[in-house]
Amino acid sequence: MVDRFHKLRLLYIPSHFPPSATAGVHRVMRVCRYLPKDAFEIEVLSRNLGVDPGGQELLKLVESAVSIHRADLNGKPRATASSNDKATAQLPGAKQSTLKRWLRWGSTPIRHAREFLLETPDKHVAWVKPMVQLGISICSSRPFDLLMTSGPPHSIHLVGMHLKKSFGIPWVADFRDPWARRPWDVVHNPWGQVLLPGYERDVVKTADAVLLNTKATHNDFVSTYRDLPASKFYWVPNGMDPDLPASIEPLLKGRTEYSTEKSRKITLCHAGSLYGNRRPDGLLEAMALLKRQGINCRLLQIGTVDNADLMLKKIEQLGLREDVVCLPSVPHSEVLRFMAEVDFHIVLQPDGPFMIPGKVYEMIAYPQPIVAICDSPVTIEVVENAGGTYAASRDTEGIAKAILKAIEMQHDPQFTQTRVSARCQFDGQKIVERLGGILKSVSRPKNQGESV
Repeated sequence: MVDRFHKLRLLYIPSHFPPSATAGVHRVMRVCRYLPKDAFEIEVLSRNLGVDPGGQELLKLVESAVSIHRADLNGKPRATASSNDKATAQLPGAKQSTLKRWLRWGSTPIRHAREFLLETPDKHVAWVKPMVQLGISICSSRPFDLLMTSGPPHSIHLVGMHLKKSFGIPWVADFRDPWARRPWDVVHNPWGQVLLPGYERDVVKTADAVLLNTKATHNDFVSTYRDLPASKFYWVPNGMDPDLPASIEPLLKGRTEYSTEKSRKITLCHAGSLYGNRRPDGLLEAMALLKRQGINCRLLQIGTVDNADLMLKKIEQLGLREDVVCLPSVPHSEVLRFMAEVDFHIVLQPDGPFMIPGKVYEMIAYPQPIVAICDSPVTIEVVENAGGTYAASRDTEGIAKAILKAIEMQHDPQFTQTRVSARCQFDGQKIVERLGGILKSVSRPKNQGESV
């Protein structure tokens, strides 16, 4: 029998938790599933965001031993999402009139002022107060050995900072993405972004440890905070759920590899939302270039598309209207099925030198090559180690060559060996077990007389 006396009680505070089903949820889920059960008791404090498509299926994977507390915003959860909601994912219905576009830009100073007042440090800041109130109630009722927050949105770290200061509990801040230094995202709330370095510094100084999910982000934080000990910062990468390859194996039955001798189109899949600078322009131009060379490609875009009217205009200019299919956000199980049916997986990461999209690790579970269209050295490193090709996000000819190279790669026996090796290297369970060692070193030891 496991001795519960020495378990560490962790209050885990992620920004999203099932039945929310955003991309960051999967890292959070791995923590709950794979932290050693003989060493940790987990309680979760998160936001009541309603139900995303596929969220209930994810919630079923959370063991009953994990207690879940949800804060409400004004007593009301977010409206339940629908897999049939195609508001921004379907390009033809997303056009804006010239008048609306003019009114939007004409009100820019007013918009910036509103964003500064209501969305600093981010547009989720209104959740901080109800989460702090619920956190105080939880921490007042029983002792915890450790707090861990996980963002973005990074306003979640303000909850951890308040509880740390109120109760003195050791606190770990997990940055899944950078916060203050984001050259690829300077459009939204530009006035508020001036204050982000101050917010980040307060969080970093107050936290007992800071987790970063790429080596580049780790090095960036260590360099930025030279007045703090480097030992405060830990690199803990994302990973692949170790049971994923077996679960998708039935989905791969009947799939045939693409060959240039076939007349059908190459099907490329980008599973993820398009927003900010994450645009597919370079990919679309490469598809048009290959089409002129007699190689036809089809792009399957899964997820919401911001400024979809601009993307539609680009598609029409390039003569690709029949070659691009956009689907809205769908349940995770459906995403996995679509990913099984395509020829190649696409990574889009422009202007994000520190970031690795979490979807890359899911792609490793599949037998298809990965084509990374990105300006991120850390993403390129993972893709190369996992079996894939890459090109800079604005290099049309380079992207076309990367697609052609991926076609050749799938017939190379070395590719299969590389992919199998990558699955071991990025095993999510092993990574979380290593995280457990970090959490143990940060947490305060239990008093021998303390009851649990």
